[in-house]
Amino acid sequence: DGLDGGRYFIEGTVVQAGDKLYLIDPRPFEAELLANEGDLEKSRAALTYWNAEVERYTVLAKKGAASQEKMQSSVAKRDETKASILTGEANVASAELNLSYTDITAPFTGRIQNTNFHVGDLITANQDTLTTLIQLDPIYVVFNLSRSQIFELQRLGESGKILSNWQEFVVKVTLPNGKLYQHAGSLDFISSQINPSTDNLMVRAIFPNPSAANPLIDLIPGQYVAVELFVGTQKDAIVVPQTAVAIGQAGPIAFTVDKDNKVVPNRLELQREYGQNWIVTKGLKAGDRVIVEGLAKAKPGITVKPTDQPAGPTPEEGEEA
Repeated sequence: DGLDGGRYFIEGTVVQAGDKLYLIDPRPFEAELLANEGDLEKSRAALTYWNAEVERYTVLAKKGAASQEKMQSSVAKRDETKASILTGEANVASAELNLSYTDITAPFTGRIQNTNFHVGDLITANQDTLTTLIQLDPIYVVFNLSRSQIFELQRLGESGKILSNWQEFVVKVTLPNGKLYQHAGSLDFISSQINPSTDNLMVRAIFPNPSAANPLIDLIPGQYVAVELFVGTQKDAIVVPQTAVAIGQAGPIAFTVDKDNKVVPNRLELQREYGQNWIVTKGLKAGDRVIVEGLAKAKPGITVKPTDQPAGPTPEEGEEA
């Protein structure tokens, strides 16, 4: 017996694929199946009779003891009975299928919600929802890319600076506590069109969520998470902290310190932001000493006493978009 007559699961728990969930009263469907099986047997018995009749009237017609009309009529009845057998077999198959639907099992492993119906309740096929089963492992993360980000990815792809296969892109999620989720994900779907109302492209990533049996899982369906998409490695990129760049009417500028410890202004061309940094495409070269603190006091030509700071952390993998 089920927990609630025809219910076989505990609400809010994880069920396995194939586990029995509900039993719908099978008696009306069993009766329908028996009726269709009876009609089918009746048609098969009739076919035996009309096969014999066709043979008999064929022999008699050849001897002139029966008319051609009688023979043709028996042939028509035989063929009509064959057609009724095909219909009967289809009706039996349909009744068997309907009966199988009364035994409802889990199509996949996941956490099941509360039940909406209990034993004795009347439900309507293709209309009422008995419960909801949510897949937790793996789990999908859906996010959007703006049209400008898409354009940037296309440009980087044309220059060979990112991975050529988008399925090799790496996706990382930051949890509410600010820590990275322990498992990386991968893209498994990219929409073929931009949403005109948001000017964004929908992207979906798939993540393993092996703690699904634990009620306190890290990734819960419906929650919001911060997503980082790593699409490749931009080698030999010049990266400076955003605090080192002043952006005015004349454009972005950074101050460097030359070998004589004098301040030198440098007009920059910026590619884009990278975390708390800027990627610089023109104006700086590897090894330049860039002023990152006290920028307001930096004046071209003055002599300073620089204090070197260690370089910032490099990304674990690839380039963030």
